[in-house]
Amino acid sequence: MRLSKGMSTTAACLLTLSLGTAAAGTATVYDAGLISVHVVEKKKEGNNIHVFVPGIAVPIAMKLAPDRELAKAGAKIRQHLPIIQAALEGLEECPDTVFVEVISDREYVRVEKRGGRILVDVD
Repeated sequence: MRLSKGMSTTAACLLTLSLGTAAAGTATVYDAGLISVHVVEKKKEGNNIHVFVPGIAVPIAMKLAPDRELAKAGAKIRQHLPIIQAALEGLEECPDTVFVEVISDREYVRVEKRGGRILVDVD
């Protein structure tokens, strides 16, 4: 009888620990947001791929990058950080608009903000 009670307490502790870990993981992913990548092939019967990547994957991927390459990139970008920060803050406030549109015989590129998202359309 006592062994059975001990087993149920252990099971309850493991269940509580598992649920707590899942809740903490979910909160972390939610806080970091999602990156949505939607690729549509513009041809008859083209592929339509939509992938959601947790935003937390970016810093994890950065940890996997070679330190030497990150140090070089960091040195190059450091001087531009204030400009980048100001641009990102301004981007949140700016209305929907087209930032870049290139149309030629062989290429089409359009970068725009629409509905709080940045859309990149390339042919």
